[in-house]
Amino acid sequence: MTVNAEEICVAHLVRRVNDFAAFRAFLESYRSCPAGIAHQLLIIFKGFSREAQLAPYDELLKDFSHQRAFVRDAGFDVRPYVKVARDYPYRFFAFLNSFSRVLVPGWLEAMYRHVRRPRVGIVGATGSHQSILADFQMLRFEFRPSRSLLWRAAAIGFRHARYFALTRGRFTGFPNYHVRTNGFLVSRDIMSKIRCGPVLTKWDAYRFESGAAGMTPQIMAAGLTPLVVGADGVAYEPENWPDARTFWISRQENLLISDNQTRAYTNGSEALRDRLAFHAWRRRPDGTPRQDLPPLSS
Repeated sequence: MTVNAEEICVAHLVRRVNDFAAFRAFLESYRSCPAGIAHQLLIIFKGFSREAQLAPYDELLKDFSHQRAFVRDAGFDVRPYVKVARDYPYRFFAFLNSFSRVLVPGWLEAMYRHVRRPRVGIVGATGSHQSILADFQMLRFEFRPSRSLLWRAAAIGFRHARYFALTRGRFTGFPNYHVRTNGFLVSRDIMSKIRCGPVLTKWDAYRFESGAAGMTPQIMAAGLTPLVVGADGVAYEPENWPDARTFWISRQENLLISDNQTRAYTNGSEALRDRLAFHAWRRRPDGTPRQDLPPLSS
């Protein structure tokens, strides 16, 4: 597929507060797994205030053709993505977060091929059915056996207060279809129309990614479909995302772009994988349905 390099921008976010090794790992993966299609690389430097802070990054980037954008250390990943989509004239943006690592050659070509299909609004490397609301309702009375009765009573009160302040009316029940923001491809036209309020806390970021009025619900409300693309190049519709085997299920063997959350599953204990698969899909890691809550992992 022949595409003008001005058509697609790969925008990778680099946060000053993160470990420098995360950026090195991304560039190594980007070099070893060619995108398979022409594009421009844009590095979004977030929270950098002095030129001296850029010196180690300059050394790594000297062999890469790229552009740079600088943003304040605010708004988590969300606000920089929205700002870049509005400020740069590319037709499509592939946004990759600070901990992303490309796993498969041709990854961008696969995503681009599907995002251009009629009525497709966004393509992600991972998606989830997880519902913060449903999780709260199921977990609000769960405690480790070592906790005292007094501690549990106080914790229940705190959890209910947090529910009314942060969750009630802001998240939908399970299944809650949402493309995860660790790596996704979207058109500038769609991204620039996404409504995004102030992102001051982590809960604001959660609401953008998986809330009732978040990015994916807004796209679906416009009559467009969110897709997840696997390493096999196949696009999966929301109800089939568990079968994609990209996020918190099986061995995630079809994953296109990894991040810290997918690596936590890969490197975690069997108990942790049971728990994460339940949260994301109400399934066991082997894909079979599960309604009973797995025990807390250590």
